[in-house]
Formats: sequence, structure tokens, C-alpha cells
Amino acid sequence: MKKILALILAIGVGLSMTTYIHAALPKTYKAASDWAIDFSSSVDGNALKAFDEDSGTYWHSGYKYENGQFTYKAPLPHSLTVTFPSPLPVAGTIYTPRQDASYTGVADTVVIYGSDDGKTFYKIKDDAYSYGSGYSNRSPKETLFDKTVTVKAIKFEITKSSGDFGTCAELQFIKGEGAPEDSKMAKGLISLTIDSKEAGINGKNVVLASPATIKDGTTLVPLRFVSESLGATVSWEDSTKTVTIRDIKSLIELEIGQKTVWVNNEAQSLSVPAQIINNVTMVPIRFVSEALGNDVEWEAETKKVNIYYDLTIACWGDSLTEGVGTISYPTAIETLTGIKTYNMGVGGESAMSIASRQGAYDVLAAEDVTIPASGSADIKLTTYGGGNLCAIGAGGGGYLGKWNPVFIDGVEGTLVTAIDTSVAPRITATCSFRRKTAGEPVEVKAGDKLVTSASFLKADINVIYIGANGVWSEDIQGYGNNTREDAQKLAETIKAMIKNTKNPEKYIVIGFTWGGKDRWSEVDKVFKENFGDKFVDVKSYLASEQALTDHGITPTEKDKADLTTGMVPESFRRTPEDTTHLGTAGYGVMAEMVYKRMIELGFVKAK
Repeated sequence: MKKILALILAIGVGLSMTTYIHAALPKTYKAASDWAIDFSSSVDGNALKAFDEDSGTYWHSGYKYENGQFTYKAPLPHSLTVTFPSPLPVAGTIYTPRQDASYTGVADTVVIYGSDDGKTFYKIKDDAYSYGSGYSNRSPKETLFDKTVTVKAIKFEITKSSGDFGTCAELQFIKGEGAPEDSKMAKGLISLTIDSKEAGINGKNVVLASPATIKDGTTLVPLRFVSESLGATVSWEDSTKTVTIRDIKSLIELEIGQKTVWVNNEAQSLSVPAQIINNVTMVPIRFVSEALGNDVEWEAETKKVNIYYDLTIACWGDSLTEGVGTISYPTAIETLTGIKTYNMGVGGESAMSIASRQGAYDVLAAEDVTIPASGSADIKLTTYGGGNLCAIGAGGGGYLGKWNPVFIDGVEGTLVTAIDTSVAPRITATCSFRRKTAGEPVEVKAGDKLVTSASFLKADINVIYIGANGVWSEDIQGYGNNTREDAQKLAETIKAMIKNTKNPEKYIVIGFTWGGKDRWSEVDKVFKENFGDKFVDVKSYLASEQALTDHGITPTEKDKADLTTGMVPESFRRTPEDTTHLGTAGYGVMAEMVYKRMIELGFVKAK
């Protein structure tokens, strides 16, 4: 059995893109660096992906990649075991199956064991999971214990599955009574006063289209203001008078004048229905705010409503953002800032793919296609201007968790892609749309828009680090050059992403970190001209002996040789051979530089 004594999450604050379409889950423990993780078998140690809070990545047991092919390694059962630094009360488990189209390894029956000393285990519960027709129901599966157990270690064992393998997109442990509180994330504040058009967002004064008001004992506020201030998107269907509110976690659907409202596809009741007052849609503030996961406070003396919400940071990019192995700079940023940070990196994606996934450019059907009543249909996608999206979810189907679920012409589904890595930049060889639920066939026309889940992520601060995989704009279909013209096109793509954020004034752009001296001199100049002090030139510092000294690293001869050519030294890189990706120290320095700049710009407060 292979043992990881310290878990440093690869995408520890990554994004589980499927969560907003499911009912709210119980509170669970957040995986920590002092958890010890055991696994019975794994593909290159990827069992850590079951704890990275990203349902688009998954542990796959039973085989290993050797000599260019996958070889069978171990029979069922397959298990994941976590040993905590001290005993924790646990009330159950949540197993999230892999989210791509494959059902290989999806758990059918499981057994959960506990241990008081981390050595001797006893059975707590067994369970069987159901997935519906064609394994289409990929929602999280809860196994609740008969009572809370306080354990030093817990083992989740897959005893029956498809193909004799075991997979797990996410494994979470439900908090039992007496569980310690999580550390508090930094909070944002929205304040409104009854009968006043003046409101505040984190100290910034704004004017409302209509003042907050009280009707039948319920406070009503302008829907669009509150929803968008909380990072949600709002859409209106005039024919049915229906409002849809989405963020990365929640889906709310309500009809004007009706008390029944749907939250994550479950019916709930309003005390006072949404209504239109002076041509402004007004909604009950407490219900909408709490449905989006926020806290509401009422000040009776001042007639003020305060909404407290978790501040968020989103880091957009490719593998340089996603991280390699067990390291990523978004993880370090969350630790430094105390702000929930979403890792929106997807390995291998081009600048245009990332920008389109984020919602800066429309993703369109390139030709007509019929979505069948059930199952899948091949689909070709392009950008608004006919640009190449390059490799969508370039890491393969598992990486599409940062695209999926997607929506087109009112149909919800998932994308499944195959990537052609024989060309550079790599491209999407095939792409299919797999609808979530059966229904009437839908005729999709060329030019119809596909909406990604990532586009619903509206963070308070955005960090953008794109360009390593080419396709810098719709005009540049290959790799960009170190010219002013090409650099300006990449800058325009980044500007489109900035414009599509919740707070277009709160962003950071990271410069390229690979290559030798002056490799990206024109790109750096253009970035500085376009983004000013919001551009962080990480490479200039990393490629210096001072950076090594500042971080207690004695330069090796190879480091010194790298520095003479202007490259980031080996001690900051992932491996001696990998001149593109950074390692633990390199990503740590990058996070420190971004954090320092955020403080200087007033985006965050120093801890």
C-alpha cells in the first residue's frame, strides 16, 4: 500500500462545477494538509484527486500507465483511507462519481470502516448506489451513519463497481455533532436601507433603481442589484414572467406573483412572492440571499439590511494555473489571503478556450445539429468570430468539470471531448453533447449559443495567466510571437475577460514565466502599457539570484547556468527537464507576489 503522509492539495480550492444543480449538501470537512491519505491502488498516485474539491478530476484505481499502455494492477476491493491528526466526529460520507461519460469504476456498493487508533478498523456502514439509466445520474451519493462516530481514521472501500475498477471524483466526510468550526473566510458586505435608493457594497456607495421596501412584513429589494452584487447572473423569460438566478453553486427559478420557487430543482415557498414595483423586479431579500449561501442581518433601529457573503478570487489559466502534481499557486493565494479561491486552470487549453470558458467570448454551434430525445450528439463549436477554441478540456474528459454542465437552447448536458495532441497547438478532435435528462429532440442551429458553468463564476477578484498554449486571439490560430502586434491581441483577449467579471477594476494579470532573457520582452511591455500596476512581472524576480537568496535557497551550479540565460532557475521549476512549469517554491513565490500586489492595490488587507 502506498502512503501519502502529507496531503498538499493540487487544486485544493478547485471548483466542483456540478454542485449548483444539486440540492444543498450537508456541511463537510475540508481536506487539510495534515491528513494522511492511504490508497490500495491508483494511477500514478492520483488518489489525491478524490480530495481536491474539483469534481472534474478523479481517482482511478486498479491500473497503472506503464510502457505506453495501461496495465491491470489490482482486483476489487479498492479503498481510500484518511487518518486525521486528531479524532473527528463524522456523521457520514458523500461519494461523488466521475463526471465524464464513462461509467468504468463507478462504485455500486461500498463499505465504510472506522478506527479509533488509526490501526484497527471496524465496520460502520455499507451502502449501494443507483445511477439511473446509462449511469446518467452523477449526483453526489450520501451514506449517513446510524449515529455520529468519532474516529481517528476512516476507510471508504468500493466492493463492487463496473469493470472491477474503482473511481471517485470526490470523497467528503459529513460533520457530526461537536465538529470543530472551519476557519472563517473573509467576508464582503452589502448594505441597504428601507425606503432609500442609496446602498453600499464593501464601502462603495451605489444608487438603486428602486429602494428596498417592506411588504406584509417581508423586506423586498431590487433583484438584479442584489443578485449581481452577490456574483450571480440573472435572466428573464418574458413569456412566463420567470426569473432565473444562477451562480456557481445555486440555481433559483421564481415566477412573478407566485409563492412557489425552485432552488436547485427543489420546490420551496416564499412568504411574499416576487413582484414588479415601478418597473423593477423586487424579491424577498432574506430568501434570495440565503439561497445563494449568504447571511442576512437586520438592524431594527436604522432599518438597515446587511448581507454578508464570502469574498472570492478566481484564477483563470491553463496548466500553469492548474498546477502539477500537488502544487498550484491558487492554493497558496487562498492561504495567504484567507479568501476562497477558485482554481480555474485547465491543462493544455489555449487563451481563446480559457476566455470562452470564462464567458468573455460566446461559444457557438458551428453547424446545425439535432440533440436527440436522449443520449448524445456530435457537436462542433466555435467562437463568435469563427475562432478556434483549440483543445476544450485539453486534459481529456475528466478536465471538462470546469466546462460542464453546459446549456444550449434550453437543454442541459455535458461535453465529452477527445483531444488531438499530435499537432501544436493541440485541437479538439471530437466533441459531443450528452443531454442530462430525456425530452423532446431539439434542433440546434449554427450560431446558437452554448453556455458553460464556468461563466457563472463571478468572483470579487480575478487573476488571469493565459497564453502558454497559443491561440491568443481569433486572428492568431497558432502560437503567438513576441511582437507588439501579437501581444496587443492577447491583451485584448484578456481585456474581454476582465470586462466579463463582477468587478472589472479588481484584477491581476500575470506575465509569462518561461523562456530566456528577452523571450517575451514585447509581451511584457504591452502588458505593462495595458494593465499598469495590475500586471505582475513574476519572471523578472524569479529569474534572479536575489529571489533564491530571499527564500533561503543556495543556488546550484545549474541554477547559476539558468540565470545567465535569463531563465527561471531549476530550483524554482517542477523538474530540471520541465522549463515551463514551476515547482513548490516557484509557485509559492508567484502567490506571494500576487498577494503583495493585491494589498498594494487595496484589493485585500494584509493578514
